[in-house]
Amino acid sequence: MSKKLLQLAALLLFCIIEQTYGSTLGTPEPADLDTYNYVAKLVKNSNIEQSSPIFVISKKYALSGTFIMEYTDTIDDYLITSGNPSVPFTYTIAQIKYLDFGLVAIKICGKFTQDPMQLTPVLAYNFTASTTANLIYFAKDTLMELTAPVPSGCECEQDPVLQAMHDMDAAHEVCIIKDSTSGACNLILDAAPTYVRGNAMVIGGVGVAFLDHDHCNNATSDFNAGSTYIKIQPYYNDILNSVIVALP
Repeated sequence: MSKKLLQLAALLLFCIIEQTYGSTLGTPEPADLDTYNYVAKLVKNSNIEQSSPIFVISKKYALSGTFIMEYTDTIDDYLITSGNPSVPFTYTIAQIKYLDFGLVAIKICGKFTQDPMQLTPVLAYNFTASTTANLIYFAKDTLMELTAPVPSGCECEQDPVLQAMHDMDAAHEVCIIKDSTSGACNLILDAAPTYVRGNAMVIGGVGVAFLDHDHCNNATSDFNAGSTYIKIQPYYNDILNSVIVALP
């Protein structure tokens, strides 16, 4: 075999390996529903599947991001369903209360029977150092999770691509490393689209952030840059002031 053919074969093998193993995100797998007992599913009524995980924080309220929500939407545009097929439920929504910077408190008609997420000190995770988080999302009715490398807040804020796309603010946002694997953005949406999936960031079993900007190229389902997430901790007081009933 000629040297040129050997080089071409080596390049092809590298591309195959890169395509197969080059993902910066972990492999999606069904989530442990006991770990995420506080998670429910926010479903938007539309012609395509649109959903996002939400965090139950009291008997009447859940917390979400606004990734799949529009300010012109009404309570009739959404339902909340169970993330656990063994404990099915459906709730209608009594109130949508927008908080600052992409968070929303959702009040249901009825009462949640599942345990709420405990607002523990892990919510104050400051992202001064790089870490690994889990991303959770719903693929139809199955709660999925995968690991994602999370740069430090300073690295996220200094990313020139993120700065060019929107004014990254490390005090309120966190980012994940861009996944350059072809089609990696199918985690969030497909090119058609037939689904739009919000996801949430979890550290130590506790939710810390909601998807805000996907940075997906909708034509190819590839990432232009790492997705960014709205932190919960900076809005802790807003959450407490908006949720009228006492938190457990």
